[in-house]
Amino acid sequence: MILSADALAVPTRTTQSDVFEAYVDRLLGWQNVASSRLVTTVISERTAEVLLAAGLYPFGPHLRQMIESCGLEEISVNDILRVANDLLGRGVYIEDDWGISDVSWISVTSVPDLTADCCVPDLRRDIERLLALMTLLGRIAPDVCAASVLIVAQQCSSVAHVTSMIDIVEPKAVNDGRVACFAYPVPMSACVCVGFDVVSAAQHLDNVRLWCAVETVEEADMIIRLAYLKEAFGVDKSVQWTGVPHFRIRQQFLDSCGRYGFMHEPSRVKRLLSALVDLLLSRNESRGHALRTGAGGNDPPRLRGKDRAWRHDVDYEFHLHIWRMESGVIEFACLVTHNDFYIPE
Repeated sequence: MILSADALAVPTRTTQSDVFEAYVDRLLGWQNVASSRLVTTVISERTAEVLLAAGLYPFGPHLRQMIESCGLEEISVNDILRVANDLLGRGVYIEDDWGISDVSWISVTSVPDLTADCCVPDLRRDIERLLALMTLLGRIAPDVCAASVLIVAQQCSSVAHVTSMIDIVEPKAVNDGRVACFAYPVPMSACVCVGFDVVSAAQHLDNVRLWCAVETVEEADMIIRLAYLKEAFGVDKSVQWTGVPHFRIRQQFLDSCGRYGFMHEPSRVKRLLSALVDLLLSRNESRGHALRTGAGGNDPPRLRGKDRAWRHDVDYEFHLHIWRMESGVIEFACLVTHNDFYIPE
């Protein structure tokens, strides 16, 4: 995910509490994703400079004024500062990651216009620079460009068609053959994936590929959340990162998924993620039933205190065993074969 300065700018020109709360929610969502090694979150090395020039850097006085004017006493200035500074100081820069120091352009246009709602010149020029860089990347590293999502403050279509006339390129390495071969100025174009927040950005992520790289319960938790948001967004465009139903994962669940090939085999991973999202969305409920103390249909349901054991089909051969907890939390306990009715307490 590429965070533009526009996306990180403090919305100081509003006294609407919902606008500022949405800004805080976006920061928290990006921080959650940025903390994982599975999704690379980058910014330009010029981002802080651009925000300072625009007077929109997330300083304490700015944030405190916004919180007071919106009447949001439950939000802590220090918490927002910590998250914003973490995102701005992560040290992963586009220029280092892509090997390009700078680019200048004669023109940059996008359909839809990603600068249409940006009234601050410094922020608008920053978006144009990122778009110029992405059209260049689309020519020299199309796979990287296709896997990148540009985050802006404007809510718009999920894909933008960008054209640019590139004038000068400064590579990080001297005599970089990737960019030296062009006769400048040169026209370039690319389809750029665009997001407004983590939820809209999640629509572009390949969750199957990400799951295949999972090593820890925390990483699995994030991918399940992203998979849920990708599905839920199709039904409810207002869904938020904080709106994912509560669930937890046991280590035995990951161990059993690995034992049966549901950690690295793409076709199986796809079916697994679909079943997990079904449970969180309360979808395809006919594929599940209470897990009983025995194989008989009249055997009593298996309980753990007031928690109820449940069995949900991944396919004919494999099934998820979960605990539906009294609190409403779903606990993913294990993956089993067809004739296995075990569930860890």
